[in-house]
This record gives sequence, C-alpha cells and structure tokens, in this order.
Amino acid sequence: SGNTKPCCVVKGSDDWNSDQIRNFRNEFLIGDGTLIRKYCAVCVEQEKYTTESHRSMYLSRFYGQWKGYKEPLERYLETDWEEPYILTLEYCAPDNYCNLSCNMCSPANSSSLALEDLKINHERMDGKIAHVKRESNIKDYDLILQNLRELKLTGGETLAIKENYDLMNRAVELGVADNIDLMITTNATLIPKFDGKNIFYYIPLFKSVQISVSIEFWGEMNDYLRYGSKWDVVLGNAHRFAE
Repeated sequence: SGNTKPCCVVKGSDDWNSDQIRNFRNEFLIGDGTLIRKYCAVCVEQEKYTTESHRSMYLSRFYGQWKGYKEPLERYLETDWEEPYILTLEYCAPDNYCNLSCNMCSPANSSSLALEDLKINHERMDGKIAHVKRESNIKDYDLILQNLRELKLTGGETLAIKENYDLMNRAVELGVADNIDLMITTNATLIPKFDGKNIFYYIPLFKSVQISVSIEFWGEMNDYLRYGSKWDVVLGNAHRFAE
C-alpha cells in the first residue's frame, strides 16, 4: 500500500515518517522511550499473561534458526538504512481478488464480498469498486530478496493472484529461493496456473514451505461460512498440499 509501519501489530494506525521510525529505532537500541510505551502495548500485554508475543517469537529465532544473523542485524541498526537488510517479508498482494465471500472477511480482502456489498449499497463500500488492483513492480523487491529468510504470501486469495507467483519466480531467478522459508495462506478452493506453473512447481525450489489452509468448520458448515467453497474440494486440496 506504500505505508510504512515498524511491525504488523503496532498499536494505532498513525502515519510513520522517517523521523518517527528513526526515533523508534533509537528507543529500541536504548531499551525504553515514549514511542515504545505508546505503540508496543500489544506485546507488553501479551507478555503479562502468556509466555509468547510477536516480539519474543521473533527474538527467539536469533537464538535458534537465525543465530548467524543476530550480529549482522545489530550492526545494521547502527547504519543509515540506505540498503535494506530485511529478514522477513509479508507481501500483501496489490490485488483483493478472491473467489469466496467469507462471513468474517472484509471487502479490502475479498473482491467477491465487496461485490455483494456494492449490490446492497453497504455503507462501508462508499462508492468503491469491488475488484481493487494496484500497480506493482516485482523488481522493486530485488534488494530485499537478497537477504530474505522468510517470505509470507497473502491475498485476496493467495493462490489466485499473479503477483504472488511473480515474486516467487523473482526469488528463483535471483538464485535466493533456496535460502527462503515460504509461508502461504490459502482457502484451498483452487490451484491455478500462471505462465504454465502452479504452486507445486515452486514448492521444491524454496528452503521450506508452510501452507496454512483456512478452515473453521467441517462439511456443510464450511460451505456456509466460506460462501462459494465446496468442502470436498477444500479437503482434497489440503491433502494434496500435505503430500
């Protein structure tokens, strides 16, 4: 979307300018500050009552699977950030296309649900179009992909959006896919091909792949809540992914 935030669970939706980001980073280096106390409430509250938060989950990786990246990242924090050193990327595709109208979703993430809202003049649409597709240049991610260790792909429906395949393909072209753990969330209703390749082509090219299938209910209840889906198809594709 072009917006910059320090992390996915930062409290509030304020616009973060470069000075704010710089000050926020400095507070992390010091260990405390007004911005941390204002925006990090989610992790602070989680850690009061549970053993895990987003903060602790990511930190734990630097004592495990990413042990070798701890010192380089700490050195990078002291630089001017001219060159990106990003280890995880959640790529939110510039396309809200989805073939389902799920009860719990939003128009921003489902073109089908947005179309329903337009048909009944739902106030949250406010004259917007149903299928929103923005421009995206996959090569803009080249510098990020060079150091990336975890790539999360989302949608709309993740497997039905071409840009997700373009980004995976770019990682393969740059010769870095085998360094990256790929994470995909899908409704598992379809397995399309783009440029003659479906997701099964890309799976063996990455270091590891985790596919999360969105399921809340079994059988007919699934078909009702995730309107437009067929349970037998979802379950069948989930088995294919597992294999």
